[in-house]
Amino acid sequence: MTAEGKVPAASGRGPLTAVSWLDWKLGARMLLKHPALTIIGGLSLAAAIAIGAVGIEVAGELLYKRLPFDEGGRVVRLETQDVVASRVEQRVLYDFAVWRRSLETVAELGAARVSERNVLTGEGRVESLRVAEITASAFPLVRVPPLLGRPLQPTDEAQGAEPVVVLGYDVWQRQFLQDPAIIGRVVTVGRTARTVVGVMPPRFGFPHNQQVWVPLPVQDAPPREGPAVQVFGRLADGASWQDAASELDVVSARLAADQPTTHAQLRTRVRAFAGRTPGDPVRLEDWLIHAIVLLVLGTVCANVATLIFARTAMRESEMVVRHALGASRARVIAQIVTESLVLTLSAALLGLVVAQTTVRYAWARATLITGEDLPFWVDLRLEPATIAYALLLALVAAALIGLLPALKATGGSVLRGLQGITSTGGTMKFGGIWSFIVGAQVACTLLFVPAAVGVYTTSVQNRPKWTAFPTERYLTFRLRMDTEALAGERGVLDDAQIGARRARAYEELARRLREEPGVTDVTYGDRLPTMSPELVALEMEQDGAPPARLQGNFEGGFAMAAVGAGYHDAFGAKIVAGRASHATDAGPPNGPVVVNEAFMRVVGRNPVGARIRTVQQGSEREPEPWHEIVGVVTDLWTVPADWGGAAYLYRAASAAELDPVVVAVRVAGEAAPLARRVATLARQVDAGLQLRDIATLQQSVAQQQADGIGSGVFGSVLLVAVVFSAAGLYALMAVAVARRTREIGIRLALGANPRHVLGSVFARAGRQLGGGIIAGNSLILLLAWRADSLTADLLVSSVITSVIMAVVGVLACAAPARRALRVQPTEALRQV
Repeated sequence: MTAEGKVPAASGRGPLTAVSWLDWKLGARMLLKHPALTIIGGLSLAAAIAIGAVGIEVAGELLYKRLPFDEGGRVVRLETQDVVASRVEQRVLYDFAVWRRSLETVAELGAARVSERNVLTGEGRVESLRVAEITASAFPLVRVPPLLGRPLQPTDEAQGAEPVVVLGYDVWQRQFLQDPAIIGRVVTVGRTARTVVGVMPPRFGFPHNQQVWVPLPVQDAPPREGPAVQVFGRLADGASWQDAASELDVVSARLAADQPTTHAQLRTRVRAFAGRTPGDPVRLEDWLIHAIVLLVLGTVCANVATLIFARTAMRESEMVVRHALGASRARVIAQIVTESLVLTLSAALLGLVVAQTTVRYAWARATLITGEDLPFWVDLRLEPATIAYALLLALVAAALIGLLPALKATGGSVLRGLQGITSTGGTMKFGGIWSFIVGAQVACTLLFVPAAVGVYTTSVQNRPKWTAFPTERYLTFRLRMDTEALAGERGVLDDAQIGARRARAYEELARRLREEPGVTDVTYGDRLPTMSPELVALEMEQDGAPPARLQGNFEGGFAMAAVGAGYHDAFGAKIVAGRASHATDAGPPNGPVVVNEAFMRVVGRNPVGARIRTVQQGSEREPEPWHEIVGVVTDLWTVPADWGGAAYLYRAASAAELDPVVVAVRVAGEAAPLARRVATLARQVDAGLQLRDIATLQQSVAQQQADGIGSGVFGSVLLVAVVFSAAGLYALMAVAVARRTREIGIRLALGANPRHVLGSVFARAGRQLGGGIIAGNSLILLLAWRADSLTADLLVSSVITSVIMAVVGVLACAAPARRALRVQPTEALRQV
């Protein structure tokens, strides 16, 4: 106030310009003053911001990242599509020769062929590595000089040239201990001894994530013959993407006219080597990521906004007094929004830490699941754009959770003066928007619970089954063949020859392993216990009845695995009915199969003698052949399942059919010490044998249990979110009823029946809760019906959650309503 006692006029500044450092200080103090709100709101917002940051980071790395080279955005690949067969055609050596002669808008054209090879050093260490047979033009294209020595040169591609190799930094560091005298040493790549001429710098793995580069001799090949290669280049100086596309269309048309038999249906496009090609239309998936993030953030903000609004309602007297003392509405709004901004920025910092950890874990899991290394340009650190996006989400969240309560708290009806403010009531009203938020909050909570309970129980209940299995006695690995020496005419691989050699190599390796001390069994399959199965749909024919579609217990279908003879014996499974698989069962497409006890429980009878076949709904292909069920074995617990074991179908397969062959060696004691010996034996059997992922089954289970812990944490987070939602619901409804204290007292003073008064209070709450419960359960039933996963457990969890939310709402209304009934009528009338 001024010396004359007048209230100074409002400054007229907007909310943003009205913020001072005192607002930030007060905002931090308010967080400390209300620890429950800080913890609940902060953790909820941090989770939402982390989800957004992870989504943008992964999408950015996979869809938008450019190669980390000089002008990496101008590096292109030429993609040839067979428009009739709807597949990419990679046998383009003939086209590559034409493009090299004809294209002017794409310079430094190169080609590469990638594979896995055994790399043997002079010290006898062998390692299976990703090798690129690549043209020398790739190195000037990427503009990355070697760390040591020289890159590949055109003369290295000439017939009769000395075999040379360029090593990656990781191989040089791991295999050669960063020996500075590596240049000139000889290593064996596949079956060829090569002289090391260069070492590339760290984090270089062009074209994908290779660590060894050898020359690719480009030989003339007939159209659409020869090995599969990828072709790349760089836009020439002054050339645009449109120029390159137009010129390539002309060259492709000429090729189609010259070679109509092979090229009439081929179309070649210029694509960005990494990330999106300029000019591509924006896809729905690009917007979907942002939509999901905003939906999650909006849901969390609604929950936090209820808590902030409840707290703001209790501070109504403070707001009115500040206004009476001269604070403008903008000044009060700025203070409330700043308090929210302190909360959201703190949550953003925590969310970024969680996002960084999650991104590293996600990339590691993707590598493990796919068996493929990440592209070398993927950075495990959060990009600056991701950090900026997280901060933007924090600003959006601050606006959502702070601005609406601030506008409500500083509305005209509230700022009329001190007259309406008493110790038992206020002027802030909870209108229709907050009733909608209550209903939406209940509905979202109901949607969270089935996912939370399902994830949590699945991750926990199977752990005893894993620990009961003697996983430490099994050594596992994946077996493949180095195909360098198995190429037929013009470098085309002969699958039959490769399969036959793989089968012979496996049999010899298995024979030698059985001779090792302590080894009791050696078996194989396309997957082993703890590995996820293939999901199939089945129909069965038995006792002359017409074929009937079966409803499996594994996501509505059945699990299937291809196994070798003795598979079930090696893992301790017993024959329940019929017989086990024999080696002679492998080969025919309609060979006999074996099922497990879970399968027998699903069909409700002994299935031995019945015929089954896989079906594909809506497929126009010919039906698969029938298989006779010849045996039933006990469950192996090969995959976690809510019902205790997936219904399994095992078909017999030879090692020649499987690539890779997943091998398990059972040992009487600990299997880990056998790992080194296995690698040595494989080298003695066939220098082309590649063994990957050598580990005990116990280590595999440990990884599964780590995933289970992660799932358990995820489920726990969802359950905590449910608790937070219930807390927010309780706070909002309790404050809403408390704001009606004066109204309740006046009605009692005028002679209203207390039961009728309570009935009106609970009726309003019942409409809010009932609407949310009906909406949430309707969505659950709809989604479950569409996903064909409507189960009794889902219905029970939904009913329990509905009851819990109803009880929370009743308790939230009961306590303040009871206090309101104790207000003396005369006291309530004096407040009018």
